[in-house]
Amino acid sequence: MSSDDEESKSDIIKYQTDRDKLISESQSLFEDVIEDFSTVSEILERFEEWKRKYTDDYNDAYVGLCLPKLLSPLIKLSLISWNPLEVNCKPISEMSWFRSVAMFGHTGSTYTASDPDDQLIPMIVEKVLIPKLTGYVDMVWDPVSKTQTHNLATLLHGLVDTYPTLNTSSKNTATLLKSISLRINVSLDEDTFMPLFANDLLLKSVEARSFLHRQIWSNIKLYQNILQFSCLLSDSKLRHLALDSLLNRYIMLGLQCAGPDGCLKRIKAVTDALPSHWLKTPDGEKALPELENLCRFIRSCAKAFHQSNNRDELKGLLRVLVSIHAHDHATWMSEEFSLRMPK
Repeated sequence: MSSDDEESKSDIIKYQTDRDKLISESQSLFEDVIEDFSTVSEILERFEEWKRKYTDDYNDAYVGLCLPKLLSPLIKLSLISWNPLEVNCKPISEMSWFRSVAMFGHTGSTYTASDPDDQLIPMIVEKVLIPKLTGYVDMVWDPVSKTQTHNLATLLHGLVDTYPTLNTSSKNTATLLKSISLRINVSLDEDTFMPLFANDLLLKSVEARSFLHRQIWSNIKLYQNILQFSCLLSDSKLRHLALDSLLNRYIMLGLQCAGPDGCLKRIKAVTDALPSHWLKTPDGEKALPELENLCRFIRSCAKAFHQSNNRDELKGLLRVLVSIHAHDHATWMSEEFSLRMPK
């Protein structure tokens, strides 16, 4: 069973009730504001008029630098019900405030190709959206959840690709990435466990085997989730979290305890998640040092499959070694068991 499916019905109902109450109460926050200043579009119309009639004064006042702070309360209000961790969360590009900001200053003769107001959306994303995401990471995000992690990582990859200013030189972005790293560390401390059972117990007890396999897959899922932040977190940080702290500390223990039976599927789940650029090592003939334990385990499984004359599994393991550029181990296996090296 996936941890994504383990939230109790009562928790779901309570969350929905509290959420609906919060959204309802938020509607009254700006009820005493006059209509001309109650929405992002209404406010921007006033500044559009100023820019059109008094362009030089508008530019001299550096209005574009002030607008993100001015619009922030209204944008935050519109984002109260926005949860980027949920399935089918509405993209910000489809929100009314985003469309209003995107069109601001793009009509009439006042627009130029170098108009500083073109940076309004990137500034709002950095100053309003990124801090909100940081709050979700700190207080809501469960790194073990495949759904939440996929939605968060997909959103961040899209934002970084769209807005180049979202990099580590941005204070808010750096804070968000640090929060992601810290939250993963907490999950590694609190959500990871790998039982070690004697072989005779695994042979006798269905419950022990089931629990071991569940924990292996739970840890592999967390490992896959962590690697979704490739190109967001630094490679050194990501390799430490996924390979040093999870693969070699927990997953390898489970793989070795479970033995060769069914190992190929589990091994492929590990190697298929590796970022492709990690496999382009300077050596070109050896896998990452952090994968050496996995390579040795593959060799031990290969010996077991050779003894049982399971050629299909042997070939599968050989393909895995080649895919992670462990050519030294792949060459040994090819020669030892008379296997043709895959292209």
